[in-house]
Amino acid sequence: MTVSTESFAIHTLEDAPAPGRAALERLKKGVGMIPNLAGSMAASPTLIDAFVTLRGISQAGSFTPLEREVLSLANAVTNGCRYCQAIHSTFALAGGLDEASVAAIRAGGTPS
Repeated sequence: MTVSTESFAIHTLEDAPAPGRAALERLKKGVGMIPNLAGSMAASPTLIDAFVTLRGISQAGSFTPLEREVLSLANAVTNGCRYCQAIHSTFALAGGLDEASVAAIRAGGTPS
């Protein structure tokens, strides 16, 4: 079964269900924005809280920020998540990964 992402509202801090707003605020503080995927998760306070909590746990690991983005982008490609591919490509480029490496990962290859 395929579910269209168009069937999920993308919430902001202003219109998200009240129980999910705290997690969105934590995410915005950590990332500087609320990615669309997280905005759509906000309809489920449990889901958005788990997502933000897991992100915090991964931040505490031993990988560098760029290594985390490369791994996250490869995971997004493997899982076919358009939202994740877009945001992790953006974060990887901002973190210093060259465009050729981002393109290689998005094509299912390896970075230089």
